[in-house]
Amino acid sequence: MREDPWSSVPRPATGLLRAREPSAPNRVWYGWDDQGRRHLLLPVPGDGAATVDFETRGLIATVRQLHLDEGPDGTWVDIGCLDGGSASAFAALARELNEQLAARQRDVATVVSEVLERWRRFWLEAASPDLLDPAAELGLIGELWFLLRWLGAAASVRHWTGPLGDRHDFVTTSVSVEAKTASVRGGEMPTHAIVHLDQLADPVNGSLMLFSLGLARDADGDTTLPGLVAEAESLCQGTPHVVAWRERIHAAGWRPPHGELYTRRFRVVSQQLYRVDDQFPRLVRSSFNGGQPPGGVGDIRYSVTPSVVSGTHLLASEPQGARSYLSPFETAME
Repeated sequence: MREDPWSSVPRPATGLLRAREPSAPNRVWYGWDDQGRRHLLLPVPGDGAATVDFETRGLIATVRQLHLDEGPDGTWVDIGCLDGGSASAFAALARELNEQLAARQRDVATVVSEVLERWRRFWLEAASPDLLDPAAELGLIGELWFLLRWLGAAASVRHWTGPLGDRHDFVTTSVSVEAKTASVRGGEMPTHAIVHLDQLADPVNGSLMLFSLGLARDADGDTTLPGLVAEAESLCQGTPHVVAWRERIHAAGWRPPHGELYTRRFRVVSQQLYRVDDQFPRLVRSSFNGGQPPGGVGDIRYSVTPSVVSGTHLLASEPQGARSYLSPFETAME
């Protein structure tokens, strides 16, 4: 286990930084501020005209004039760690800085900026334990796609209740929609994971439809999670529904500082709206005698390929063809 390089640095007086001068050939100073946050410091030689401007969740870097507690005054590159639980990663960043400064004949600010950019994604992920996993990212893309392309009005946000814990993703008093998204390749049709017996069960009121979205990974694709979030934010901005939108997108797991981490791009391969009834391929509680699985059987998960009943249950393959089926959402918004 590596020694904590900050362990030998005393804490500074109020309002100051205290740092330990490195031993040759290292150039990075290890420091503490009076708030108990770790710093990496590099003196800037010459006229101090260098610039570094970097900020991400948990890490910030700049060039500034510093008065050190028991150290030289002057111009420094100051890299501050705002996340107290990332000391080992911060120490690894310092080691890379020392290696790059020793190996490359370039000015301090340039080397620091290049190294920090290489660490940007790692630092965001390390400081973002609540980042959506790939399956959750796909699911949120599908719900936003349905909200924007198939419903299309800011007021529709009020009926997006899945993030708030409802059984189905979009709900009115007469019809509900469950939105499912799957990654597909070639000409295959989407197969969706159903994670509990109530997911395709009939609503308390009215009927149920399934929206099925198939996405293919594509470096040139124009569908991304950050893009859809930005589009929905713009749709709701300046309307009475912006608060409901922000409540729901937060509940769905989206955090604005994480936006740059969702780099996957997709192309929409298929989108269909299906009627869900007793002839639709599904498992619900009424599928079992007595309305419950056999004793000792639990956590039932399965997959469904809705295209197998497209001849009998497909309602629409594009938003315009679904207007009559989705009219309860429009009526409910009046």
